[in-house]
Amino acid sequence: MHRLLSIFAIAFFLSTPLLAQQRIYGTFDVPAFVEDFYESKGSFPTITTVENYYTVDDSSYFMNRNNPTTPFAVMANYPNELRSFHLSSKLKLGPSETKEQMVGLIFMSQRDSNSAYVFEFNRNKRYRIRRIRNGMVTMMGESVDGWVKSNALLGVDEYNLLEVKTANGDYDFYINGSFVTSFYDNTFEFGNMGFFLGPMTKARAEFFHVYTTEPSLEEVAKTENELRIEQLEKENEALKNELAQSLDAKIVELQGVIQVLETQLVTTNRDNEVLREEIAQYEEIRFLVGNIDKDLLLTLSRNLREEMLKNQALTNENVQLKDSIDIILEEYQEFKLNVLDKIVDGTYQVSEAAPVVPSNTDTGTTPQESATPTKETELPKRKAKKRN
Repeated sequence: MHRLLSIFAIAFFLSTPLLAQQRIYGTFDVPAFVEDFYESKGSFPTITTVENYYTVDDSSYFMNRNNPTTPFAVMANYPNELRSFHLSSKLKLGPSETKEQMVGLIFMSQRDSNSAYVFEFNRNKRYRIRRIRNGMVTMMGESVDGWVKSNALLGVDEYNLLEVKTANGDYDFYINGSFVTSFYDNTFEFGNMGFFLGPMTKARAEFFHVYTTEPSLEEVAKTENELRIEQLEKENEALKNELAQSLDAKIVELQGVIQVLETQLVTTNRDNEVLREEIAQYEEIRFLVGNIDKDLLLTLSRNLREEMLKNQALTNENVQLKDSIDIILEEYQEFKLNVLDKIVDGTYQVSEAAPVVPSNTDTGTTPQESATPTKETELPKRKAKKRN
């Protein structure tokens, strides 16, 4: 008989599915984020649009999603980086004609992707847990749609306490103080938190609390090491940037120096070419001079000097003659101007008597001047200008 009972017990145990067991023990007594909605402190946003109305009202956070098809998540202004925490909040659904309304918590939300966990309940006293990873939804329950019936849930317009405890990838879930399920999943290390509201849903939240634990010595050392590594990485990156900038500046400076040296090299090559040409000419002259007799060279030099002096004297004489001609031309022009001035003024007179013609042209005698004297006109005299 005893053997039959043992066999029956083993068979019953094998035929009964194993229930989820609590994974996390201990307390979370260090407050990390506490919001009781006594007044608007900016912990949660105030939104007033056609589809969303979220605001602090009557010591609670009122939420209204006026969209018939899509849900909406409102996040706390708290950049959570905790890997171990206890999240709790009291939520209740408001009266509504639709049966699809639901409300819950969203946590481990990733900023750079459409990823998070959602723990929610509906008005039919059912709850579900979903994992959203890059937009793909995975139900964490046994049913197809993820909804699980729970007697721990209260009805519409009654507050239900939702709690999530997590540490090292383990998750425990509670409703109104009763443990409902747990699982292990290390997809996300940490993430942001908030409320999740279904389509055409009205709800209120009484509070939103996040507590954690004191870090262990290993965690403190790990955190300090991580901070130190992060600081070293920042310093390393800053040094890399500084070195890159310094190298860039040095390269630019060296390029400028190279350009100056190239310019100087071109100038030096040009000067060297000129010097080579002058040296070649000098060598030719030296060769010629070296083959000429010294007396002949001396004579040629004296003759060349005399010719150069003569040329210089002739040049000076030409200059003086040119200056004299210029003076004569100027005086001649002044003379003509004076004569014209006298004619115009009537002061210049010409003799009206005709010249005496010789009476006897055959005698060959010299003709006599006219007995009538001719009046001479005195021309004005002007002093010639001196040229320096």
